[in-house]
This record gives sequence, structure tokens and C-alpha cells, in this order.
Amino acid sequence: MHSRSIISIIASLLVYGLYSIGGVASALDPFRALTPGQSMPAPAFTLPDHQGTLVHSADLQGKVVVVRFWATW
Repeated sequence: MHSRSIISIIASLLVYGLYSIGGVASALDPFRALTPGQSMPAPAFTLPDHQGTLVHSADLQGKVVVVRFWATW
């Protein structure tokens, strides 16, 4: 009887996980990548790097840039 309980709990978690993934995927639909014809240049920006040195977007032209936004709320 104990193994049936464990199997039903695992099955429930799998079903919940698959249901959750489906909900997240549909919530992310507006954030799909643009095709090359739809893309636009990013606006100019200046941000401090991890050492406090200002980085200008113009200096990064032609390079792959990853901007990580982080919040504490």
C-alpha cells in the first residue's frame, strides 16, 4: 500500500509539472524572439559595469551584449 501512495504522489507531481509548464509557455508567448526583419537597434545607453566603470552602448556595437536586470523586491 505504501508504494501505491508514493506512485500516486509522483504521478500527481508529474501532471502538475506538465500543467505548470504549459501555463508558463503560454504566458511567455509575447516574449518570443523577433525575426531578423523585425529587429530594431537598441536605444543608446550608458550603464556601470561590475567595477563601476561606465560602459557606453556605442562601444559595444557589433558585439553580443547580455544585460542582466536584477531587483530585490
